[in-house]
Amino acid sequence: MKLILKDIPKIDSLFVGGEPDEMYDKRRMTIEEDSYVLQGNDEDITTVENWNKYGSFICTDYLQIRDRIIDIFDWSTATDLEKDLIISYFGYDKSLDIATNDTNKITYLMGKGMSQPESEMFLITAYSKFHTKEKESCQKRSNSEKISEVMLTFLSIPDSRDFIETTKGLLDLYSQRGVFGVDYGSSGVGIIDYINSTTGTVYENVGLESKGYILNYGTITDFKNSLLDVLVNGNY
Repeated sequence: MKLILKDIPKIDSLFVGGEPDEMYDKRRMTIEEDSYVLQGNDEDITTVENWNKYGSFICTDYLQIRDRIIDIFDWSTATDLEKDLIISYFGYDKSLDIATNDTNKITYLMGKGMSQPESEMFLITAYSKFHTKEKESCQKRSNSEKISEVMLTFLSIPDSRDFIETTKGLLDLYSQRGVFGVDYGSSGVGIIDYINSTTGTVYENVGLESKGYILNYGTITDFKNSLLDVLVNGNY
């Protein structure tokens, strides 16, 4: 995704001394697909630093900002500031495995004067802060009006109730512990495994699709994708 400053005029007439720069930037900030072609004097300001600085203007929650940062982060070309930010978000370079990411972080922190135990403790602290914000994001997503809208768009009220009762434990793990599922880095099964009937889990062949709900609209794939768009992508 691209972080774009749209080419729109200031509304100076509404403010004494003109529209404040921060308000102007917030108003013209938007997210576009990678394929977006700049229009007029639009500015592409897609950087790790700018996602951290401006992401809260247009992203729904902390996890959505983190995902945008991870999508563009490259350890081999990152500045020290970008490395500090990826550590603070408990993020990683997607092109590298977990062990290499951990080694890179510890080596970097030791290069800043920390001992190895201090570096490891620093990462534990970073994870603790990340996990707190992760749970906050998951709570907002699972309790959002959008998730109710999705269920009632596709399911009857009785089937919506059945879905909630069936997934109550998994939704609690998601909203209270940030457990997504095994394909999303969780140590155990989660709500996404149920939705996707993830192969190799207890929900293989007995997940959402096996319920045989009669849909009000679209297909079961549409329903699953709409749920994932809220719970995984944070679009709510």
